[in-house]
Amino acid sequence: MTSATRIFWLNLIVLALAVRGQVVAQELLDVGDEASAVQSFFPDVTHPDEPYLESTDRPEPSPSSEGPELVGPIPPVFGSDQWRDHPGRWYSQQEIMFMNRGRPREVRLTGRLLGTNGVFPVFSEFLTSQSARLRNAPGTRLTLGTHLGRDDYNRDRDLEFTFDGLYKWEASNQLNSLQGNSGELFSPLDTTVAGFNFVDTHQMHYEADFNSFEINLRLRNRLARDRIVMGPDGVWVREATPGLVPSYLIGIRHVRADESFLWTSFATDADTRNGTYHVAAENSLVGMQVGLDLIYQDNWWTAGARGKFGGYVNYSQQETMVRIVDTRPAPGDRDELATAETMAVIGELQLLSTFRLRSNITLRTAFNLAWVHGLVIAPEQVTFDVSDPPRINTTGYTVNTGLSVGFDMVW
Repeated sequence: MTSATRIFWLNLIVLALAVRGQVVAQELLDVGDEASAVQSFFPDVTHPDEPYLESTDRPEPSPSSEGPELVGPIPPVFGSDQWRDHPGRWYSQQEIMFMNRGRPREVRLTGRLLGTNGVFPVFSEFLTSQSARLRNAPGTRLTLGTHLGRDDYNRDRDLEFTFDGLYKWEASNQLNSLQGNSGELFSPLDTTVAGFNFVDTHQMHYEADFNSFEINLRLRNRLARDRIVMGPDGVWVREATPGLVPSYLIGIRHVRADESFLWTSFATDADTRNGTYHVAAENSLVGMQVGLDLIYQDNWWTAGARGKFGGYVNYSQQETMVRIVDTRPAPGDRDELATAETMAVIGELQLLSTFRLRSNITLRTAFNLAWVHGLVIAPEQVTFDVSDPPRINTTGYTVNTGLSVGFDMVW
């Protein structure tokens, strides 16, 4: 099953669960008196599903000896956030992501050897760790949240679970000897190592994936109280007061980022001269994060920015396997495993906008940026310098950027 297929089915399951929850809520409203059911769930709200309230029932004024009397029901004076942000107990956000992964640091693997300048070898073209570009890969970000109530400062308290993952980047590249120049490829890492020098083809294949799980407590401010205005027809109408709505979060997060890098070389007669260098890197990050949202909210749309930053412990490892076949003297095969526990950081920024289709369905689109530092990047582990214990480089980083589109549901 491809990544795109898994993403489609995962979003379809979340949508089915959300629709089922909305159906159950509607069935509760249909039992007995509807107004009583609404009041049981929303004691402060008269019509939670309407974008504004209108008072049109105007009884005839009764005479009074004390002067004129105000007639008609008084418009409600509570803030529209009571019905706009949380008309239900549960909410979900489903997004399809398209993320471009940043390139690793440059490691020159091989090149066409022209000769030497008397001291150092001179190359005309290189195959590097950056030659295989990990371009856009689809993924998904799913959030399921529940409303816990308000705190002493009249802020909404939400508990959220977010999954961000199913990304799988993959790329390949190769460098060949020019026609008539057999055996001109050499590795700048060590021009004497058998199997990787005096060959005709170097190939590389790079894979990486990313999955994240997090649980957050979110505190969300509310809009100011609504405005009570009279329309041209003399009817009082409650209108929302647009404004900036900040929210804050704190939570725990686990990130899994694994990589695989395969570098092979072979001469025209591959049975007598070839080399294989494979690195498998694993990163398991566990830690805490904090976040801040600054969202401008209007009646039917929102726009703003969302950021998160966290510190983590990275339980990482790299496993190296080297195999060489050559008629010349060659070093022995290598099978190495190195582990480390180091600090890592993750920073994220999202520029988003939403448009409300209904009181409980909202479309969303966003630009996303994620920076991760303190990783074991597979190509950056390549070396012909054998050490004991084996070497592991934990200073890698990646910058991922991309776009997302999705929808929110409340029930």
